[in-house]
Amino acid sequence: MKFLVLILAILTSIIYQQASSTLTLKFDALRSAKGQILILVFDKKDGYPDDPSKALISKQVNVTSHKTASLSLEDLPHGDYVFAVVHDENNNGKLDTNMVGIPKEGYGFSNDVKGTFGPPDFEKAKYKHTKTASLRIKMNY
Repeated sequence: MKFLVLILAILTSIIYQQASSTLTLKFDALRSAKGQILILVFDKKDGYPDDPSKALISKQVNVTSHKTASLSLEDLPHGDYVFAVVHDENNNGKLDTNMVGIPKEGYGFSNDVKGTFGPPDFEKAKYKHTKTASLRIKMNY
């Protein structure tokens, strides 16, 4: 009987152990080699796309002299995520916009989706992470 309980405990832990792998985000063809890329990763619609306190992950990475940047998210649990990114060229920690709200700096979303008069729909921007992979995100200027 103890053996059966032990086997059930092991099987349960295996079933509920969440798989994870590395996802590398790549940003290239940036407008300039200035500043940093701000990255917010959301697993829920709440707070998307601009509330860092509601993001699952909030990171930043410097832009290289080759107008590129990349970030590896190691041990990222498999699941659905939306990536919202900004090329913060002046290092002020936010997306600068003009008087009517049009972005003056680069921005992008997973699946390279674009919104109409605002951010794209959360469901359209969802990326399904299931294995070690690289994801390129195109910046819009």
